[in-house]
Amino acid sequence: MSKNNRILIAIFVLLIIAFLVVRYTKDPRERREKFFKVNIENIASIEMKTVRDTLVISNDGFDWYIDYPFHFEIEQTRLNNFFTQVLPVETSSTPVALSEESFPNYQVTEDRGTVLKFFDRNAQLIDSAIIGRSGTFAYARRSEDNRVYQLFDNISFMVNPNLNQWRSNNIVSIPRGQISSIDVTYELNQYTITATDTLWLFTDQEHTFSIPENNNNLRRILTKIERMNLINYIDYQYEDYMSLLLDPQLILTIRLINDTVTSLIFAFDIDNENFIVQRDDMTDHLFIIDTDTVDLFTRSPQHFED
Repeated sequence: MSKNNRILIAIFVLLIIAFLVVRYTKDPRERREKFFKVNIENIASIEMKTVRDTLVISNDGFDWYIDYPFHFEIEQTRLNNFFTQVLPVETSSTPVALSEESFPNYQVTEDRGTVLKFFDRNAQLIDSAIIGRSGTFAYARRSEDNRVYQLFDNISFMVNPNLNQWRSNNIVSIPRGQISSIDVTYELNQYTITATDTLWLFTDQEHTFSIPENNNNLRRILTKIERMNLINYIDYQYEDYMSLLLDPQLILTIRLINDTVTSLIFAFDIDNENFIVQRDDMTDHLFIIDTDTVDLFTRSPQHFED
């Protein structure tokens, strides 16, 4: 190969590299940018809506909670993922489509996608979009805008307004350091576990002793109270289970160091072979839990001695 040919090839390679650098780093038409033009501090409520479901989550100035279809505790992991992955999602400044005819292909119509709206504390709309999915990619457009954008992260499943994906799956979630005592009542016994400066104290009508620090049953009980997961929810059916709850198999009364009290009533549902749980005086929402949880609390004093 002649010297001149080698020089021409080298120049050609340099031109290709220069083109790619300009194409992907200098061309303003292809810059990455955040899709949502909203600051988290300005958001007071968020509405997610599909043809099947509508969900509204709100902030009272301190905490986020489910506001619609009813008031309920929110699943914190889901909420954190929304704020860390949905709000900052990026797109290219160049849309992938510009015509209304393309909307169904990207699922960005109100009857196929998810309508996402952000409101401030004056209930004023501060941003909105329709989120759709096609294949493994998520797409978005503003309601009054024909421009469709591909999002760099597939957030479509994170804006699903299905209620059970957003509501907390904990019946209780109480850190052990906040517990003053636990009263346990069941058919064969009634006992109390009390926190002291050193060990936990077990007391019933016939026994009083300090529970060993490494006692497995105590450790499992405290862990369960820190995160008592449910199997499912029962909404607005209290009358159907009232007779069962009046004859419970287990009652827990958890007293905290700030003098607040949480009570849990467990009643066995023989038809479904699991337990129905009522928290405090709540009647709108009951919970279903496994039998292992009840077995954990209904053990003899000897299980706390080793």
